[in-house]
Amino acid sequence: MREGSERRVRGRVHPDRRVQAVVEQVREAEMVQAVDRLRLIHSPREKTVVILCNIPLDLPVDERVTVAGAGGRRSSRRGPGAP
Repeated sequence: MREGSERRVRGRVHPDRRVQAVVEQVREAEMVQAVDRLRLIHSPREKTVVILCNIPLDLPVDERVTVAGAGGRRSSRRGPGAP
């Protein structure tokens, strides 16, 4: 978190640590690059970034919320037309 505290999240990992390292590098680098492309630093206006995943990224975080806490809801319904 930006203020220095830490929060843990659960995630899946590949059983082969070498494959997991490659997966993390590619996935996380792409996500950080996507945020960097928003030009947050040199923008004349303030921007808000919402990241919808449980993958820890090397980005400052102001707030962490659950789906329910963000105003969404999880549906137990699956299949075509499920929200």
